[in-house]
Formats: sequence, C-alpha cells, structure tokens
Amino acid sequence: MQLTPTLKKKALEQYIKEKTAAMKQRQRFSNAWLKNEQLYNGTPTTTLITRSNLHVPKVFEAIFTGSARMGRMPEVRFDTKKEDDENASTIMKHLWLYDARRSRLDEIFRLSKVECGLYSRGIIQLIPSNDGNKFELVDTLSFLISPIANSIRTARNCGKQFIYKTISELEDEAEEKEYDMSVLKKMKDEKVASDKTVRNANNQDQSLRNLRLAYLGLQDTSNLGIDIVEITEWYTYFNNEKVVMTVADDKFLLRVLTLKEVGLPRFPFSSYATYPRGVAFWVPSIADIHRDPNLATDVTVNQMIDNNTYRNFGMIFVDSGSGLKQSSISPRPLGVTAVNT
Repeated sequence: MQLTPTLKKKALEQYIKEKTAAMKQRQRFSNAWLKNEQLYNGTPTTTLITRSNLHVPKVFEAIFTGSARMGRMPEVRFDTKKEDDENASTIMKHLWLYDARRSRLDEIFRLSKVECGLYSRGIIQLIPSNDGNKFELVDTLSFLISPIANSIRTARNCGKQFIYKTISELEDEAEEKEYDMSVLKKMKDEKVASDKTVRNANNQDQSLRNLRLAYLGLQDTSNLGIDIVEITEWYTYFNNEKVVMTVADDKFLLRVLTLKEVGLPRFPFSSYATYPRGVAFWVPSIADIHRDPNLATDVTVNQMIDNNTYRNFGMIFVDSGSGLKQSSISPRPLGVTAVNT
C-alpha cells in the first residue's frame, strides 16, 4: 500500500489515538489482573495484620478446574453444497489438520485456557505465510482492542504490543514484510545516536510491560539494550480499507498494508471467554471471582496459625510492683503484660 508522506503522518496519528484509547480501557482491568497473577503464582503478600504469611492456592485451583471442564479444542467440520465437489470438504479438513498440527494448536488451546482463567480472555492469532497458516498464543496482557467493541469481529481496531525484535531481525525480514526501508534506516540511525529510545507509552503501560518482562527474568525495559525495538502490530480501518500497521517504539511507522496484501480476510485474532457477554469484550474471569474469597481465606488461615502460636508460646506475666519500666511493657501476644499478684 503506497502512501504519501501526508498519509503516513495521518496513519501514525490515527494509530496513537486508537492505541491510547484501548490502553485506557485496559487500565480499568489491569490492576485486578496483576493481583490475579500474584495469587496464581503463589506470591505471598506482606501484611501487618498477621505474622504468618502463607498462601492458600484457591485461585490456582479454580483456574485449573475450569480449564479441565472446558475440555479439548473444538472440532472443525467442513461441508459443501450438493452441487459442489464432494471432495472439497475432505481436502479442507486435511489442510486444517495440517496447519493445526504443525502449530501444535492443541497445546496452544490448552495454554490459552489458563490465560482465559486469569484475564477473562483466551486469544489466538492466525499468522498466514507462504507455506501455510500458523497459529500463535497471544499474551492477553499485550492485547488491545477498541473500547466500544464487544467482539473482535465487530472491533474497529485491535492489536498486539510487547513484540521485541532486534534491528538486525527487522532488517532480515524487511523485504518479506515490505517494511519502509527509509523509516527503518532512520530508526536505526536514531537508536545508534542516542543512549535511550524515547517511548510514548504512559506510566501504566510501562508498568505492565515491565511486569511482563519481570516474568521473563528481566527487571525493566532498559535491560533489553539499545538494539532492541518494541513492535506493535495494529489492525484498523484506514482510507476505507482494513489495514495492518507495524509501528516501532510508537514512533516509526514501518509499514501499512491492506489485509488482502498480507493474505487475511479479517482481523487475525480469535477470542473466547469463560463468562462472555454480548455487550462487552472485557468480562470477569475465574480469577476475578475467586480473588477476594482467596484473600479472605489467606487472612483467616494466617490468623488461626498466629492465634495458635500466641496461645501456646511466649506469654510472659510479671508482678506490677516489680519495678519494670512501663515503656518496656507491651500488652499484646508475645509481649509482656503487667498483672497484680
């Protein structure tokens, strides 16, 4: 898709507005998602209420119970009209099975059920290529969608961020993916000339990105090095056509191609929810429903352990006339309490 400099600027401005709106919508849910992650991973939360700090894995158990009940990946069947070739459905089924097995779609679906339990949505991406279609699990924390959308099919725009590539990788795939070489060169020159790439992401988006990197063993985005670029693939309507934009560091528009040019009939994402609604895309997850009861269970169990510990150990009583300084008396469990004898 050939664009003039004016249209390129317009496309980048549209991308920034749409992505910002989608991030603000996601922020309403992201804080809860981070709490879900902590409970799922069994990360204990330090508290002043109790001395014990044990975690009961109720959220973890609920997610895997729900995953088991969701069963196997749905089967796909093809049918044809009577007047058409009767072998067409058989051929299509074999092609589907070839693509699914090559991408290990069974495993991807199994893993997506965990993401669905944590974040309310399991998302799978279709990636067309010259040697057949491939499927990929999308990290729900990296997925963005129009705030007014109730499904991917009805969305005006959606996309995936937190894609990290080196400049060398971008150069290697530039011809295949039809990147704008002038923009790629400009980006390379700017990154080499500066010690730090300017990012337009807001603080909330930055914290989400750093959290995801922390799970990969990295502390923050500065540890990735100057040669690493963050890519966002954005699918939207531009000039009355469905297009895909590839943007680096939210400022370098590497390409704008129509979906037809990349071999896609529609936006390449498929999503499902445990508790779907017809009027909203982001909905409650299994972890959302079990989170507060899990926190309450943790507090209750730890208080029981504390009470048993305090009742059996460490209680000290002294005569109030012993001359013990009042400042040293701590009237609490494991403390010193004055009594009249």
